[in-house]
Amino acid sequence: MAESACDQRASSALPPGGATTVQREPLTDAIVRAAYAPSLITSIANSFMYGGSRVYFQKFGVRINEWRVMNTLAARPGAVATEIATALGLDKGVISRTVSSLEKNKLIIIEREVGAKRLYLTNVGVSIQRQIVPLSRRRLQELLKGFSDAETAEFMGYLGRATDNLQNLREFDQELIHEVGQARETA
Repeated sequence: MAESACDQRASSALPPGGATTVQREPLTDAIVRAAYAPSLITSIANSFMYGGSRVYFQKFGVRINEWRVMNTLAARPGAVATEIATALGLDKGVISRTVSSLEKNKLIIIEREVGAKRLYLTNVGVSIQRQIVPLSRRRLQELLKGFSDAETAEFMGYLGRATDNLQNLREFDQELIHEVGQARETA
């Protein structure tokens, strides 16, 4: 049986004593969640999305990714799935399943044209989207409770700047992946 990439990396990094040595004390170089922005952002996003998904499903029969696609189409009627995937930072497979569900439930229609499948909200989709928007805004107010207007604007500015840097991060990740591939080829 061939060794997996994970097995290969692990076996090349084994400390003296091998894999059976157990680390029982905290590592001094572990990332502290409270001081690591990605952990905090992920925690906030996961909680916000999970709660939204439960609320929107109970009230309107749509999950969070369905609403995110619907809201994107409210702002960009006729967008294609790849544009939506890029805008939302979601995998194309997730978008494909979400679009299928929305179409099945008659919340969107797909207009096929040469080289593109354009997506549009139906009247029912528009109605649901418009009912969710105030709820979503109210949930955001709850999240930002205690922030002044200036703090909220500053926070949103920081998030916007971080979002602007995502393409740089994707390029950096690709470089790291390329370096790993080269190192494997020479090993």
